[in-house]
Amino acid sequence: MIKHFPIALLSVLLSISPSIVLAQVSDNTDTIYESIPSYYYRGNSKVDIQIVMDEYVLESKPGKTLNTENVHTNHLIKHSDKHSAFVRMSPSSTAKLFSEQIKALKKDGQRVFTIAYPKAHTERSNNTRQIITDQMTFKSLPDTNLDDLESIFGLTIVGNVSYDADVYIAEVHADDILAILNTARSLHESGLVHFAEPIIRQQHSTRFIPNDTLFNDLWHLRNTVPNAYFIAGNDANVVGAWDSVTGDGVNILIVDEGTEVSHEDLSANARTDIDYDYADDDDLPTPGANEFHGTNVAGIAAAVGNNIQGVTGAAYDASFIAIRLLSNQGHSDAQTASALSHLVDEVIVSNQAHVSNNSWGPTDHPSNKQQFASNVETAIANGINNGRDGKGIIYTWASGNGNQSRDRAPYDPYTNSRYTVTVAASGGTGMYSSYSEPGPCVLVNAPSQFRGKVGNSFASFYTTTTEVNNDYFSNFGGTSSAAPLAAGVIALMLEENPSLTWRDVQQILVESSSETDLTEASWQLNGAGHLYNENYGFGRVNGVAAVSAASNWTNLPTALTPITESETSLSIAIPDNNPTGLSRSLSVSPESAFSVEHVEVTIDIAHSDRGDLTISIVSPEGTESIFTKTHSDSVNDYNDWTFASVAHWGEDPTGDWTLKIIDGAAGGTGLLLDWSLTLHGTSPTTTIPTNATVTVDRSFKGYEQGTSQAPFNTLAEAWSHVSAGGILNLAAQSFQSFPVYTFDKPMTLDAPSGTATIE
Repeated sequence: MIKHFPIALLSVLLSISPSIVLAQVSDNTDTIYESIPSYYYRGNSKVDIQIVMDEYVLESKPGKTLNTENVHTNHLIKHSDKHSAFVRMSPSSTAKLFSEQIKALKKDGQRVFTIAYPKAHTERSNNTRQIITDQMTFKSLPDTNLDDLESIFGLTIVGNVSYDADVYIAEVHADDILAILNTARSLHESGLVHFAEPIIRQQHSTRFIPNDTLFNDLWHLRNTVPNAYFIAGNDANVVGAWDSVTGDGVNILIVDEGTEVSHEDLSANARTDIDYDYADDDDLPTPGANEFHGTNVAGIAAAVGNNIQGVTGAAYDASFIAIRLLSNQGHSDAQTASALSHLVDEVIVSNQAHVSNNSWGPTDHPSNKQQFASNVETAIANGINNGRDGKGIIYTWASGNGNQSRDRAPYDPYTNSRYTVTVAASGGTGMYSSYSEPGPCVLVNAPSQFRGKVGNSFASFYTTTTEVNNDYFSNFGGTSSAAPLAAGVIALMLEENPSLTWRDVQQILVESSSETDLTEASWQLNGAGHLYNENYGFGRVNGVAAVSAASNWTNLPTALTPITESETSLSIAIPDNNPTGLSRSLSVSPESAFSVEHVEVTIDIAHSDRGDLTISIVSPEGTESIFTKTHSDSVNDYNDWTFASVAHWGEDPTGDWTLKIIDGAAGGTGLLLDWSLTLHGTSPTTTIPTNATVTVDRSFKGYEQGTSQAPFNTLAEAWSHVSAGGILNLAAQSFQSFPVYTFDKPMTLDAPSGTATIE
């Protein structure tokens, strides 16, 4: 079933807001309804919603009785009391009638609240319904002029709250159904307030909350801390996922120092039958002297939950396998390779390594750049290609804690690998932690210790986890804590869908993570419509969203043969201390449609002070990945050094890729000798299931494939053609901003070319 909008109606609805895009989604009664995409903020986190055009709440003003006499006869009052009524239009009603009704009721003096549901939600229920009231709340900055805010944003401040003298309640009076959302969003994005949020009513169902005695200290799992350095909701959002998954049946390797597997809050989940100590070459990976880190890490990922003691792991029913690698004596490349290969070839699923967490790496300083030892790189590739019966072990890696010394994740071979999920750290407000190492190889971030400046104050807040000697530690943090939290979320995903490959896990994290702190300057919208920031990756891990995506996930197509282009034998001088620098471009023209996942740039530079250099790659879509920035490092050369990026995920690689090298300090000089570009990815063709939404060019300029590309006159003509088995070429690159329509048969869509076929 499909519903079409005449152009006249479209123009009426677009007059409500210039950013409106119409969509149809089926509810659980198979009724098609229209909706308008929008969003608001919770703290610094962006919340995507769709406002439906056939439901609303009618409410009386204070001291008045509800009057429903002017509710249109086509509007059905589903339930009401003396002060409010929930109304749904009949299926025969139109969006135009909805808009007119809202205006009429407001003119009559009634309060009318619109209804929203989560983005792309395909079923409406009491549990997912969000009632958008006509009020908002904001927190003023010091010396804020409230009169100016009222004037600039069209607010009426109606009072403030008892629990914070700087938090105010405001109203927006307008016929525009998006007025309150638009105003709250604009105020938040202006930077003139700490936060600005619409006041929303929702039904809340009870969630399973473990009875562990320290659970209320675990803000990284459920952030409700009443403190200026925390904003509710800036957590890993795993509590809601625990109603369906807890990590049961998934093994997480804790590759670290020794782990106290006998700890009261770990022992029930410890797989002591298959753990190992590669430092001492025995099967007792217990902590040595001054070794506590492994026990801390294990608690974040997989401490036993609901056992009336201590803490709770993100995947509290997952098993963990202690692998002792780090020790006071150091470890060899051979030991590292063995530890990262542990249980890769295991055929019994219950004994396999599923997730391997690694909260370690080279010393955090930019002068300590390292590349892979060949045997270690081979071991990780083997885990990817052969682990989990060929689906690949999921390697999570802490991005590093050296940002304040200008260290970056690309200087570390483990975090710079396309095979690893590199995890940065963020704090309780959603802001990245000042120590957390950035770089275009960072895939996601996770809540951990926050250390940095908020307003005019510096602060540091930690997480709580297990400690050696059967104890607990309230000062754990760094990216060492962020990585196992992400590993726990991935364990929940794998319990929900064990068939996920390592690439599927990365794709889901790209799509399901939550963007925070969107005013931070490094956010980019890449050519595939993904927001990316080298400090945050694609966003903060979101357990509920990741598990939900995993539940009905169709695995990605097989990876295509990588695209490689190069320039050799160059010997081109890099201008010294010159902000323009040197630029070189390689043209990419794939033989078939190609969707980028990972980008690798290999460079051979002879330079007396390589720390002088800022090196980046810019895609044809304009997305920039900055691998190095000017810093203190007087070591010579980048000798066949490979840098990796995930920032271009989903982009069409066709066109010129530009390497930029800028020497930002006087004195040292050098030459670009060779460079190459390797693009890893897959076919962008995916199967869109029944009742999914498909974007169509607003002006109906789709055309029949193989013809002279003359457009269909109407969408109805195009739909008729496709329904009869024909092929429709949708307008290329229109998929982010035009109306979407629901087709009632599965459709295969090739996004870059726009070719769509009905099965």
